[in-house]
Amino acid sequence: MKKIVSLLSVFMAILAGALFVMMSRPAPDPGIFLPSIDGGTVQVHLRRGDLAMEWLLDLDEFVRSKDLPPSGLNELIPFVGRGSLQAELDLPEGLSDRFFLALEVIEVPKAMKLSQTLKDEAVRRGWEALPLEAALPQEIAPLFVLVRDDFKSYWGLWRRRAGSVILVASSIEDLASMVPEGVLPVRQTSGSNWARLDLPRFPSSDDHRGFSSEWSLSRTDERISLSSWNNGHEVYLSQDGLSDLAEIGEIPLYGGGKLAALAAFTGSSTVSPPDEIMESLLDEESRLLLDGWISLVQNLGISWEDIVAALEGRMSFVLGSNASGLMGPMPGGYVLFEGVSPDLGRKIVDCLAPLNLPFGAGPLKKAGWKGGLSCKFPLTAVLAYGDRGLLAGVFDPDDIDRRPTVPERISDSVGKARHLAFSVDVRGLLAILETYRSMASLLDDDLASILGSFMEILSPWDKFELYTPSIGRSELLLYRLRN
Repeated sequence: MKKIVSLLSVFMAILAGALFVMMSRPAPDPGIFLPSIDGGTVQVHLRRGDLAMEWLLDLDEFVRSKDLPPSGLNELIPFVGRGSLQAELDLPEGLSDRFFLALEVIEVPKAMKLSQTLKDEAVRRGWEALPLEAALPQEIAPLFVLVRDDFKSYWGLWRRRAGSVILVASSIEDLASMVPEGVLPVRQTSGSNWARLDLPRFPSSDDHRGFSSEWSLSRTDERISLSSWNNGHEVYLSQDGLSDLAEIGEIPLYGGGKLAALAAFTGSSTVSPPDEIMESLLDEESRLLLDGWISLVQNLGISWEDIVAALEGRMSFVLGSNASGLMGPMPGGYVLFEGVSPDLGRKIVDCLAPLNLPFGAGPLKKAGWKGGLSCKFPLTAVLAYGDRGLLAGVFDPDDIDRRPTVPERISDSVGKARHLAFSVDVRGLLAILETYRSMASLLDDDLASILGSFMEILSPWDKFELYTPSIGRSELLLYRLRN
């Protein structure tokens, strides 16, 4: 008998301990309070909701009317945990009025005080606060309704001993649906703060999955990482298009000098968009503008197919090439359109040749290029076409096939085959901007001031590098300058 009592005592102790753990464990991820929506959605998930609130308060301090004293939220921010937001998309117009917000608060008393402070702050700013009297699930306590014009937000509180979640929705029915039974999307990126976009199937795709994209942010003392993923290549590209991206080569470099910044983008290898897609994506004013532009280039002998082929190829932008002008040597740059055929390149040059070009301009005659224009005075410039595409930039024509020096700090992200690229040697870019700022100060003080402000923004950073481990995935790394 004593043995049975002892066993019952142990069992009861274990059961009591389990119940205590269940009652006191932290609140679940706020993301599971977001209900499933059939249409398009945008979701934002924050690991540090307190930081987001600090940013919002900083913004509020900047835009708030001087007649309003500061809010009392600062003292409550340390009790804010994770946060999740979901907004419904009403395509093609954009965001609808339907939204859901879940904000974790570490202690229940603090949650009540935080919600009350938010309500008081809204009332000070012209909102009307009404009592919320509605039937909600047992675990959701009604708080209040905020009303301004035709916009309403319904507030409730999901409570647990060790944590609670403030719930906000655009209707009482949506608030009642915010029970912790949702399923978070399968993560495609690794950052702790992340956002996701899900769109239904567009007319331009026969794939039933629609389009999805995810972005995430993580940060350390050394760098900030921005990761992204999307399934656009699977949904919108043909197998030939995927093969073209997979077989793309290393980004060519021209113009000599010292590379400071490189950006490249590759369009999709698809057929020209049919009229019905253009009709669905553009408003009437934009269509008229596009039609006028197409008519203009067609009068120059350039077809819509020529334009589409040019946009389907890789486009590269480079800064740091070797150039000179009236004020002496200076850093230059160029853009390369690899999708421009020799025939289209010739048409473009033929359109420019009759114009009143600078005194030093003339035909370009360089091995490996089929033709073009070049200039050495008053500014070195090049427009060249051939099998390698169309090259246009400010650099010395004699350096057209001279590869620029690549700084060691960005060499790993430059000399590789890739369809998407972004590499910036911030130290080298600042040196270039200082040259431009000095030149601008002789002509326009406002422009010089703008360049100086931009340099201040860049000064804490060392380099920016974009890595593309596979089609549809990328990671942008922003490295801080080491002391």
